[in-house]
Amino acid sequence: MAILNGNVSLICSRKDGENIPYSQFLEPLGIEPTDEISETVSDKGKWASSFVTFLEFDRSNFKNCEYPDEEIATTLEKTFFYISQWLGKRSPNIFAKFRGSGFKITLLVSFWIDQDQLDLDVPSSLLLQCGQREIKLQIISND
Repeated sequence: MAILNGNVSLICSRKDGENIPYSQFLEPLGIEPTDEISETVSDKGKWASSFVTFLEFDRSNFKNCEYPDEEIATTLEKTFFYISQWLGKRSPNIFAKFRGSGFKITLLVSFWIDQDQLDLDVPSSLLLQCGQREIKLQIISND
């Protein structure tokens, strides 16, 4: 099995489909320039999600590694631990306010794999932080 590419993002969508302005999602998260975030998006219009991308990769990023699958697994593990720490610095109240505003918050882990099986270890620290903030964890492959 090989992961060909992947993405780990915190996604915000609205149940009513209205635009999600920066001031209502990204600003309350208190994102700093030193945060290990590859991209943030908001204000994309009706029915568009806003998101914080922590990791986006392609297998070609690991072409010089002797064991690319192990490097990808290590990168994912580090990213998951980072996200758990990052979420831990943000009050659960922020996420309660998001829900109160009609926002749906999901931590999306998306992969494209070359077979029909994916071995993925999600650390309990990340599950704990997501649970305390009522963030849904969604894992999708080949979508």
